[in-house]
Amino acid sequence: MDTNELLTAIRDALAADEALNAWCKAQFGARATVFLGIDDASPPAPNDYPVVAVMGADQARGQAGREHEWNVEIGVGVENSKIDISGDKITRTGLLQAEKLRELAEDAVYRARILPMETRSESFSEYRHPVYQSFSVFIIRQAASSRKGLPG
Repeated sequence: MDTNELLTAIRDALAADEALNAWCKAQFGARATVFLGIDDASPPAPNDYPVVAVMGADQARGQAGREHEWNVEIGVGVENSKIDISGDKITRTGLLQAEKLRELAEDAVYRARILPMETRSESFSEYRHPVYQSFSVFIIRQAASSRKGLPG
């Protein structure tokens, strides 16, 4: 599997995942819009939310290595201006929804069993009310090819 095939397989797994899309429909009334790549200069439009995106990959490979390794970043975004106030507790609903959507996206990729993988618990978030984003990095490994003369 090459990088393009891997990224496309992850995109397709996210788009097809019923649990992820059922949750999005229940929360937002729409399935997630799944992107392969995001343009920071032209971010998703309000009607694109909720958003799940395959952001890109870093790859390590070579003749000496016994496996290929990719670090694939996925990101999710929701738009929600609701703020719940209960006494001295203030909860921005979009923050909780973004974190839940990130976990559902991780689960969707795992369920697809594309290649052996793990996630780093190196998720990070960006919040600019009312848009909430959360990101994860997958570490994905594949045994290198045994063909001579090619970088694994």
